[in-house]
Amino acid sequence: MLARLFSYLSHYFPRHLAPQLRELYVAIGIQNLATAAVMIFEPIYLLERGYQLSEVITFYLGIYIIYFIIMPLGAKVALRFGYNKSIILSSFFLIGYYLSLLGLESSPFFLLTAIPALAIQKALYWPGYHSEFARYGDSHEEAREVSNREVIDTMGSVIGPFFGGLTLYLSNFDTLFGIVCLLILISNLPLLMMPEVFTPSFFSYSDSYRRLFSPENRRVVLSFLGYGEEFIVLVLWPIYMFAFIGDFLSLGSLVAATTLLTATIILYVGRLTDHTNKRGVLRIGSVLYAFGWGMRPFISSITGIFGVDAFSRLTKRILAVPQMAIIYERGRETHHIMRTSVLFEMSLVIGKIMAMLIIIVVFTFWPLSAWSVIFIVAALFSFLYMLL
Repeated sequence: MLARLFSYLSHYFPRHLAPQLRELYVAIGIQNLATAAVMIFEPIYLLERGYQLSEVITFYLGIYIIYFIIMPLGAKVALRFGYNKSIILSSFFLIGYYLSLLGLESSPFFLLTAIPALAIQKALYWPGYHSEFARYGDSHEEAREVSNREVIDTMGSVIGPFFGGLTLYLSNFDTLFGIVCLLILISNLPLLMMPEVFTPSFFSYSDSYRRLFSPENRRVVLSFLGYGEEFIVLVLWPIYMFAFIGDFLSLGSLVAATTLLTATIILYVGRLTDHTNKRGVLRIGSVLYAFGWGMRPFISSITGIFGVDAFSRLTKRILAVPQMAIIYERGRETHHIMRTSVLFEMSLVIGKIMAMLIIIVVFTFWPLSAWSVIFIVAALFSFLYMLL
């Protein structure tokens, strides 16, 4: 019976996973656990340091503008020294970012180090991360590879917020940031265990921007602008939830519980996507996810927040699995893995910058109905995913 069960479950996992992806799974699992422990509390931390919501949004706006400018340079580093080395190097800038946030307790000067630190981390991390998945992925199992990665990310997102909330309940942000930095360092160990076979290659800085605005990529770029909603869910939604819940432990526990509900379903989505039309699954997920945003203006209780958060996390994963599988497939088929990765990242950054500017306008001119308007804006962004 156990043999039959294992045989059944094996259909939900890739059978030809490259060693490079196994080590990356472990590395991102540890790092996602670390960042999940603190990410949902970051905007609240900034508000508690005395910054206004407009200043918090401007803080992230500065990060993404710098990221947009230097991203092709990060791709150059990854293609010159290797994907793993680029990811490892990025971890030290991520640690610098969290140490800078910690330094805000003593001086606002540390904003000037936090902003470029996170921008550089993103530029070094994401091009190498996506390119490694595209390079070593199996074309017949790519959706399951992505879904398994999403499950690893989800489990980190289950344990992380609860652990972060518990740490803040028992101690303070100093302790939490210290633990997070230690875990980020540990996440590099799997990447160091397997030497990377890599041939350096050239990457054009100016061509990245030309491809971004070229007519043949217009539809793809528009679809990635949908990630404007991700800024809202990562920065504004935690603030909105905290206003209802009121303490860090309860907030972390709620996020952990809603995330846990999505884990097993993601495995099924991966297997389904490998055997059906990827774009069909993506469109269904996009509509359902937009519907989740549309429900948020009507939420007025903790139970409602729990329900809509769980629904939204699930439907975002449903659309993300086929979306990333399509992106990696596109990179392999065009033999331009890094170009595809950079195009994806640059497009989503534009979407997030657009969302930030819209949020600033909404809170300036319609403060009384700002939250409802922003949730509707997020729903409209979500429909863009269907264009891929």
